[in-house]
Amino acid sequence: MERTRNRAVMVLAIAGALLGLIAFLATTNPARSEGEGGVGRVFWADGDFPNYSPGLLSQLIPEAEANSVIGPDNRVRMTDTRTYPLSAIVFLGLFDAGGDLLGHCSGAFVGPNVILTAAHCLYSPDGSGWVGDVVVVPGKDGLLEPFGFRWAQNWFVPNGWMISLDPAYDWGLVTLPSGDLGNSTGWMRIASLSTSSLTAPDFTPAIIGYPGDAYPAWTMWGAAEENFIHVDDFELYHEIDVVGGQSGSPVFSLNWNGPHFGDIVGIHSHSYPTHNVSTRVHSTLLVSILSACQQAGCSISYYVEPQTTPTPIRTPTQTATPTPTRTPSATPTRSATPTRSATPPPTVTPPPTAAPGPVRLPQLARDA
Repeated sequence: MERTRNRAVMVLAIAGALLGLIAFLATTNPARSEGEGGVGRVFWADGDFPNYSPGLLSQLIPEAEANSVIGPDNRVRMTDTRTYPLSAIVFLGLFDAGGDLLGHCSGAFVGPNVILTAAHCLYSPDGSGWVGDVVVVPGKDGLLEPFGFRWAQNWFVPNGWMISLDPAYDWGLVTLPSGDLGNSTGWMRIASLSTSSLTAPDFTPAIIGYPGDAYPAWTMWGAAEENFIHVDDFELYHEIDVVGGQSGSPVFSLNWNGPHFGDIVGIHSHSYPTHNVSTRVHSTLLVSILSACQQAGCSISYYVEPQTTPTPIRTPTQTATPTPTRTPSATPTRSATPTRSATPPPTVTPPPTAAPGPVRLPQLARDA
């Protein structure tokens, strides 16, 4: 098994070199600059951060309509957010360049100083461009913030998203200046799995994040299903209940006894009235994430399952695709078309010391 994993790591490293994806940026922080190169762009914070406190979130107006809840609402509140892996799930507060609060998204630590989330949380397709600042609050439980918060140093969005808004490219990274917060919370592993593994009848995909309609406000909620309703090369289709604000949440296996428990296999992207869609972590996307980390200055925990056929590469084209909305916001808008949501967390490489054992989350499943 270890030999297989090492071989997979080597293949990814070679692929990255051959594709010319590794472009390392200078460590100097060019205030509020946008760095191009590699597979996407990095936006650097200028260090002039807005004032932040848990009470500031009262400016956000909860979104009452939840058209991405399919049938009965099966979401369950996560209470002990200080316990791994819930501690690795992150609330992302989003601010504009003037320091005003725009809304929020969700994400998960995938390394000591990096959070995986959705691209549309960081770069808006409506013409406003980059968010101005991002505050990272892991394990948030209403006004309780057990690990405190940190301001992001930079954030990354792939070129494919900026060119085409294609949901297959709807992923992004948020990087912190140090690993102190991630070393306290632990982090999850990103996994590129075969379609056969993802469609196994007991895979039990789950999503946990911060829905905008939560009560009490700004608490962590999640849900799970027995399996995905469909898996293609680039996306995961499911009926896991999600609401605006959960965009960027990790999609992972909640099967306690399965070989992939806790592995992040997708990033929740957008929703329809009949189903929800998450961006799939495939081998090509994982190579891009590794390259992005080189650009942004981070490292991740990951695993590649050997596959018999390579993942096809989708070429981004300038086409109209479902545009996500960042919700809730100070001036929320509602649409019957896709609204961006989120995903959940589990067991994988936490701090460098002994990893905590599996944590029994509340039962997350739809009623039959």
